[in-house]
Amino acid sequence: MACCTLHKFLCRKRQHQYIFSGSADQENIEDGTIELGERPLPNTLTDLEIGHSRNSRQNAKDVRDLYVDYFSNDGVVSWQNKFI
Repeated sequence: MACCTLHKFLCRKRQHQYIFSGSADQENIEDGTIELGERPLPNTLTDLEIGHSRNSRQNAKDVRDLYVDYFSNDGVVSWQNKFI
């Protein structure tokens, strides 16, 4: 829910900077296909990315591993393997 809230906030507050038409991927959960949106060139970093390391803290990795474990076992949904 936090990711969805942040996404909606950024869409409203930074509309012209956050997401551009055609840049989002489109997923079809019926047949498992994905139409990829446009990707930025590697040298077009935003001001938010400049100067930040791409290394995650251990806490973030631990949380990610908890999600992987959950969605691979108890939280599995019938269509998820179509998108791997």
